[in-house]
Amino acid sequence: MKPLRTTATCIVLAVLFAAVPAWAAKSPVISLSPGTGYSGARVIVKGARFGTSETVSVSFDGALMGKAIANTSGSFSLSFTVPKSLAAGAYPVVATGKKSGLSARSVFSAKDPPSISLGPASDPAHALVTVTGTSFGNLETVNISFGDTLVALAATNSSGGFTQGFLVPAGAPLGYYKVKAAGQTSGLTAAATFTVTAPSPSAVLSLAAGPPTSQVAVAGYHFGIDEAVDVYFDTQDMVLASTAAGGSFSQNLVIPTGSLPGPHWITAVGRSSGLTAHAAFTVRTDWAQFHYGPRHSGYNPFENVLDASNVSGLGQVWTAVTGNNIISSPAVANGVVYVGSWDYNLHAFNASTGAELWTAATGGGIESSPAVANGVVYVGSGDNNLYAFNASSGAQLWKAATGGFIHSSPAVANGVVYVGSGDNDLYAFNASTGAQLWKTATKGFIHSSPAVANGVVCVGSDDHNLYVFDASTGAPYYIPPLATGGGVASSPAVADGVAYVGSLDGNLYAFNAIFGLKLWTAATGASIYSSPAVANGVVYVGSEDGKLYAFSASTGAQLWNAPTDGSIYSSPAVANGVVYVAGDKNLYAFDAGYGVQLWMAATAGGIASSPAVVNGMVYVASGGWLYAYDLAAGMSGSSPVQADRRSSAAGETASGPPNPADLTPDFSLELR
Repeated sequence: MKPLRTTATCIVLAVLFAAVPAWAAKSPVISLSPGTGYSGARVIVKGARFGTSETVSVSFDGALMGKAIANTSGSFSLSFTVPKSLAAGAYPVVATGKKSGLSARSVFSAKDPPSISLGPASDPAHALVTVTGTSFGNLETVNISFGDTLVALAATNSSGGFTQGFLVPAGAPLGYYKVKAAGQTSGLTAAATFTVTAPSPSAVLSLAAGPPTSQVAVAGYHFGIDEAVDVYFDTQDMVLASTAAGGSFSQNLVIPTGSLPGPHWITAVGRSSGLTAHAAFTVRTDWAQFHYGPRHSGYNPFENVLDASNVSGLGQVWTAVTGNNIISSPAVANGVVYVGSWDYNLHAFNASTGAELWTAATGGGIESSPAVANGVVYVGSGDNNLYAFNASSGAQLWKAATGGFIHSSPAVANGVVYVGSGDNDLYAFNASTGAQLWKTATKGFIHSSPAVANGVVCVGSDDHNLYVFDASTGAPYYIPPLATGGGVASSPAVADGVAYVGSLDGNLYAFNAIFGLKLWTAATGASIYSSPAVANGVVYVGSEDGKLYAFSASTGAQLWNAPTDGSIYSSPAVANGVVYVAGDKNLYAFDAGYGVQLWMAATAGGIASSPAVVNGMVYVASGGWLYAYDLAAGMSGSSPVQADRRSSAAGETASGPPNPADLTPDFSLELR
């Protein structure tokens, strides 16, 4: 048991405690308002429990910010400005009493100052500029000003950041402008400089690709005011344009006939200002449907690489395999070859290399030849359906049912797809949706592919007739239809208002497609399954007797015939004075004028497919293979002109636009 303290002891302890000042009883403290902020912010420091009326020094990160005198309760208040250009981080704030030596410590958290960046930082008036801001107040509205003009309001996120676009005010003179962002709640501001520059000249084309002779509208902007502008195709000065008051112009240009396949440049050069703009144009011909197009002419009028003088130099450049036989004829569009196979798939191959791009499944074997239009490829299938696939990806867009196997190849014209079916009917579908527009009956199986021209659609039938229907309604033009002496498996070709079609009776027929008159018949030695091609006043057709025939389109007089090594079921293709056709296992090229054989290539199987001639290349299917031929693969020696054509066919083209310094204006050109 501890002894009790005596009265004297208690008195001593009381005296000792009474001698300790009140400010020593507890440690001093300070508080910061605000405790978080940016460099340059004003901070108030409040302290308590310091010595009565003593001087208190306040430092920020070791630097003296000021002194204050504590009141009789040992409290003080002092404000200071946070140093500018301060990096983000934690900084100590210390208050120290001079008399007591006591100190208190707190921490100020410095944030990055608000800032904005502009993208782009310079551009012409009325350009779209994106402002990106950081370190503003959280969830506040920020005013965006261009000079003295409020141009946008931005909303910050929970971290004080924002992204906001605005248009440079129209008519803003060239020069430098301050873009300012100001927080409505926080009062925080940031600025950046934007430069209004003279707009760059530009050229815009109405077409990015097309065949020679295409008419292209060239629109130019931001050239000199009221100046003449030379418009070149590659290095050839084609036309002279004149700008309006705003420095803009619009001028039509016709792509030269001899322009080779591949990329080219259209260049506009201001004669006074020297301002220049380029736009790329790709010369390309497409064989987009069976027998070239919806008229089934079998004639490519734009081919300018292959001709009778060099076709003997063709060589096999690639082959591509499918999973079964190919009866379908290839279609070529936008650098892609499409062909159907009895493996139940539609195949897409790179036209230059043969690399397979995609396959799209159908529910049956495909004998129908594909048709490509407006980014969609259409093909019929043995499962009785017409399919529409995305031409780039192969994704199925729709399918539409018919009542029978579809041997017929679709024809696409004016937003409508026409196709014959094994149920004896001709169908018309909306090309975008697949909705059936109409169907109309014949009295026999339709192997023939419809040809569309001049508001009518012509198709052959196994019932020995050629039918002509109104393309809009399906109403028959003639009752009875136009009779031949045998079944019509051949597809008609329409040229100059005349429909030409072969018959299994061995004759080629010419009918006036408008008035339904038989104009003439021309005999071959056997049944005609081949579809005729029409070019330059001549009709070409193959016969089961193994010969290719040429007849006058106006009279039906035979001009020549040329033998092959087997029955011809393939349909001829005509391009630049050469006729291509397959007989048995071989692909042939004949002079279109005289029927002289110019070239032959053997394949591994029988050929029912019809060739396509596009951009200096020839495509045909045999067995389960697709073959491609060009001059680059076949010619080892040639003239300089042929070598240039061979390079173009192989895709060798200039890497960039011409140097304006190398362009010579044609001063004989007159303004249009």
